[in-house]
Amino acid sequence: MTRLTPSDNVCPICGSDNHCAVAQSVAVSECWCDTAVITDETIGRVPEELRGKVCICPRCAGPKSAQDAEPIISK
Repeated sequence: MTRLTPSDNVCPICGSDNHCAVAQSVAVSECWCDTAVITDETIGRVPEELRGKVCICPRCAGPKSAQDAEPIISK
């Protein structure tokens, strides 16, 4: 498995594109996450050192079944 490093457009949980509007120089009000409900459980899956610094993807923010991916961000 390829280990990823933190990036503005990479989900820290699964490593896919997080579709972050801010990383694409678009207003946060235009981002998918502006209206998303993200649980504390989901936030807990983000490595502690990256919380509040990188965005997760819509898939990982979604239903529990989509949250089974193992984190692949290296520490």
